[in-house]
Amino acid sequence: MDLAPDLSGVSKKVRPRAMTWSELQERREELAAEVNQLTAEIAKQMMIYNLGHPPDNMHQHIANLKNLEKQRALDRRCVEAEMHIRPAISFGCLFFVLVGCPVGIWFSRSDYLSAFITCFLPIVFIYYPLLLCSNNLAKDGKLPPIVSLWMANAVLGLIAPYLFYNLMKR
Repeated sequence: MDLAPDLSGVSKKVRPRAMTWSELQERREELAAEVNQLTAEIAKQMMIYNLGHPPDNMHQHIANLKNLEKQRALDRRCVEAEMHIRPAISFGCLFFVLVGCPVGIWFSRSDYLSAFITCFLPIVFIYYPLLLCSNNLAKDGKLPPIVSLWMANAVLGLIAPYLFYNLMKR
């Protein structure tokens, strides 16, 4: 006898981080269509509300629709942020090397542990805090995902030539 409940009719909420690329693209399109549909429904209900004698619960219905629209827009921004953060984190390794090489060469005469820690400090104190903050900015809609999620890589990319220049001057 099977004791597991039948969940075939229940849709599980899947987080963007657990989705594949094709699922992310499909979900982004679904959410865009839902947001457009909710916007049209809100406009229709507002027109009914403004034209005459609306039902007593019409104001609450409109507020619920607006909240649902905000939630779907947030979900869409989270999906878009996930689509940008995956390659940004992957490219982060390249920028770790570009910053770590000159620092490692400067400290090559000292002990291994201090050289490693010095190479790792810009990553811990610049890259990751910037990446985490910019991820939240993208999800909140305060900055476009392509700008905010690649910002940490851009900062390391700007630091790396300066470090190489100083290394070459030595």
